Amino acid sequence: MRMTRYGAMAGLATFVTAALSPLTVAAEDVFVKYRGMLNIDRMNCEPMGGSFIHRLCFHPPTGYTVVLLGGTYYHYCNVPPRVIVSWTSADSMGRYYNTFIKGNYDCRLAVVPTP
Repeated sequence: MRMTRYGAMAGLATFVTAALSPLTVAAEDVFVKYRGMLNIDRMNCEPMGGSFIHRLCFHPPTGYTVVLLGGTYYHYCNVPPRVIVSWTSADSMGRYYNTFIKGNYDCRLAVVPTP
């Protein structure tokens, strides 16, 4: 079947539209315990794939961190980037969380930023 000039242009338009569609992702809002709804679009979020820690979101300029534990998001304030690096490279992210994160970086003792 011979493609006409119009057909080629239509095919190109479909390709361009499909290629650009991931750039128009809908905003992501999550419910964070002790905070409420939060838009995490400006945070660096990575799936963690552990049995306890499922996702970690970090906003480097403020140190604001949101972590999905089980099915609940929790937040932590003023977490240094070096702590995030150590946490994500730990043999057990859950053990690292329990030892170094939980009980520290409490947002009740800090101004909670809006990333």
